[in-house]
Amino acid sequence: MLKIYHNSKTPAQFYTGIKLVSHKPPAKKFPQNKSAENQNPKKFKKSRQRREKRGTKMAASTSVARAGDAVTKIRTAANTLSTDNQPLLVEIRKTINTLQDVAVEMEKLNRTQEVKELEDAVLELLHANEECESFSSVMQSVGDNYQPGTELKDFKKVIDEEKSKLQGASAANLQKDPFLRRFQEAVWNVHHAGQPMPGEEQEDIVMTTTQIGLLNTVCPITGKSVTDLSEPVRRFVLNLVF
Repeated sequence: MLKIYHNSKTPAQFYTGIKLVSHKPPAKKFPQNKSAENQNPKKFKKSRQRREKRGTKMAASTSVARAGDAVTKIRTAANTLSTDNQPLLVEIRKTINTLQDVAVEMEKLNRTQEVKELEDAVLELLHANEECESFSSVMQSVGDNYQPGTELKDFKKVIDEEKSKLQGASAANLQKDPFLRRFQEAVWNVHHAGQPMPGEEQEDIVMTTTQIGLLNTVCPITGKSVTDLSEPVRRFVLNLVF
């Protein structure tokens, strides 16, 4: 912006009265400097490698931390599922004890049909108990053996595999379950206190055969195994069973 002071009377004095205000000098053009990479390529390369290495380490540590979090969460969830049905197992066993008490009262009244129905109910409860215990074992195994991978885990497949392993390893016979055995003994003792239950004689023979050492495991008369005899008799003098 120009400001002209027109107080001078002569041309010389006129031009000397001109003042420049807010004058900005033109920007100077400097030659472009070479980049740091061009000036010292080796140093720049090392610096870049350090940055890349540091970034790789950070990414790796982040990945490991996330994997650790995933393992912890999976194991916590599996453990929770494994223990959630423990109260149910307790209730099942309490119910079996209650059914046993009712069956004893029914047996005292000679209500055989009701006793049989109660025994069937106990078998159903024992089956449910076995399913719950199997589920808990499967969940515990899945949590303990889980390892993160690059692909998403098919947990349904993993659970099915663990279930098949348990079923193959232990084919539980509910007829020999201690709870059922105790139920049957309680009912039997109502009218047969002090007498062995049906089948106990055979068990005694097997125990005697294996522990004492009978001279025979086959009946000398019929040729049957001593465990298959309907009314086995032991001859103590000869230590034989026939």
